[in-house]
Amino acid sequence: MTNHSQMFSHKSYNQDLIEKVAQGEYQNPNPASMYNMVVVGAGPAGLVCAMACAGLGAKVALIEKKYLGGDCLNFGCVPSKAILSQAHRVQELSYFFRDQIIEGQCRVNFSHVMKQMRKIRAKISVHDAKQKILDAGIDLFFGEAHFESKKSLRVGKDVLNFKKALIATGSQAKTLQLDGLSREDYHTSDTIFDVDQLPESITLIGSGAISCELAQAFASLGSKVTIVTRSQRLLPKEDEEISHCLEKKFNQLGIDMHFSSRLYRYYKKNNRKYLVYEKDQKTYDCSAQELLVCIGRRPNINDLDLEKAGVLYTKQGISVNEFLQTQNKNIFACGDVLGRSMHTHHADAQARVVVENALFSVPIVKPKKKYNPKYFPHCTYTSPEVAHMGLLNHSAKRKDLDCIRINCQEVDRYILDQTEEGFLKVWVDSKSHIYGVSMIGDHAGEIVSTLALAMDQKIPLSRISSLTFSYPTKSEIIKKAADALQRKKLTPKIQKVLRKYFLWRR
Repeated sequence: MTNHSQMFSHKSYNQDLIEKVAQGEYQNPNPASMYNMVVVGAGPAGLVCAMACAGLGAKVALIEKKYLGGDCLNFGCVPSKAILSQAHRVQELSYFFRDQIIEGQCRVNFSHVMKQMRKIRAKISVHDAKQKILDAGIDLFFGEAHFESKKSLRVGKDVLNFKKALIATGSQAKTLQLDGLSREDYHTSDTIFDVDQLPESITLIGSGAISCELAQAFASLGSKVTIVTRSQRLLPKEDEEISHCLEKKFNQLGIDMHFSSRLYRYYKKNNRKYLVYEKDQKTYDCSAQELLVCIGRRPNINDLDLEKAGVLYTKQGISVNEFLQTQNKNIFACGDVLGRSMHTHHADAQARVVVENALFSVPIVKPKKKYNPKYFPHCTYTSPEVAHMGLLNHSAKRKDLDCIRINCQEVDRYILDQTEEGFLKVWVDSKSHIYGVSMIGDHAGEIVSTLALAMDQKIPLSRISSLTFSYPTKSEIIKKAADALQRKKLTPKIQKVLRKYFLWRR
């Protein structure tokens, strides 16, 4: 398991962070005789649930093993996006030097990049800080939680009794088992953000969202980057055409990519880290100064004594029904601990479902609020961004849906910003209802999220054609998709009728 305590050492902004999110000199309170809600885990899901329940007047206890804010604040979304933001700016600046708009040479001070990331992380941590939780009237406990029964759990010497409970203990980066490789030989996404020196070269294992984001970040900041993966392409869960478009971008950055590769062994020589892998029945090797493993995450379910609570689980995660209840109907679970949809905004949405079902259901009445991830967008924050919602290409074709495609180069604002690479795909049925959206392009996350409203509320894409968008904006790509759909409805037969009508009106 990652030793997070070693990661937060000696840096001033890290110390500022720790003061807000770690126990420090804070003493756990005496527990109440009974809690309406006990929340285990103070990541995005746990914090949303605890704050909402307390705001409604419930008596709430929140338990955190290590750091408030969870992986999102401390080791995931926040630090990674802070670094990506600066890496993308460096990438944009390099275009000015290339086009001789700015003369001179672009040099990156990597230690200042990391310092800025820690400063931003410490600033954001105020939203998850101890004081904010205490001000909400929540009983905050630091320590490991162990269920004692179906209605109680223990934190240190304290026993907390509850009417309802939520398990939101998050996840941690998967480790890699490979001949010759020990845990000290590589970084994961849980440890990479504590480095201060830019590696001259780095090899990433994996081709998912985290790997792609960090590969581009390090390449933009000056590292020689190599990706080795058993997958056949980047972002294997995304639209295949989008994967190839991103691959082209990575090639332009000088990133080496080795797909369909099976790792064979690891060794170290002359302070370089070597990977030996097989591809097409041939053996190859690659080397780098650093090694970063990004092969997914696994839920934190060990040591909770879930059996005593009557909670079913597997190594993939905790089992829940559509109301996010475990086998013990008084205990809910959400977020990464479910082992699926490991995104902060999914955890947030799930927590809101739990609040309604846990506080406002009675024993003889089933909970009413269901969790439906169908209309939840997600985004990979590369440059260009990759975003998706609903059905993918192959699933949409099986349902005989129509695809509306608009290239970014058809939108004036993309041309003005010289970010024409990419496209938007919208899958619609015969009534123009949206079933899926995929996009690669600048601001894809915002654009797909805008279409999420139309998809959720069953607003036909054709109706968007009547909306007015500011010019020039990148969101005009949505209107162009709606206009393209309207033009497709103009069949030759209808055109023939219209020509006769206008001839008659002359």
